[in-house]
Amino acid sequence: MKFTAVLVQENMAWVAQCLEVDIAAQGQTQEEALRRLGETILVGQIAVDRAHGQAPLVDTPPTPERYFFKGYPQVTIEVAVP
Repeated sequence: MKFTAVLVQENMAWVAQCLEVDIAAQGQTQEEALRRLGETILVGQIAVDRAHGQAPLVDTPPTPERYFFKGYPQVTIEVAVP
């Protein structure tokens, strides 16, 4: 599955915010934030949804609009879903 994320620096950390659904992760570097978003948060949420018999990410709220219009750098990440 492919997702788009924006990278936002907040204080001393980086936040990777998924644009398709309201899921984010934080790291000390951009790479760490993206890795955590892809591997831990998105794959974890998909696994939880499937374990509860739900379609992946269907009940996850949409991303707040503020992340779409600020000119944040966008990155496409690919998540291997088991």
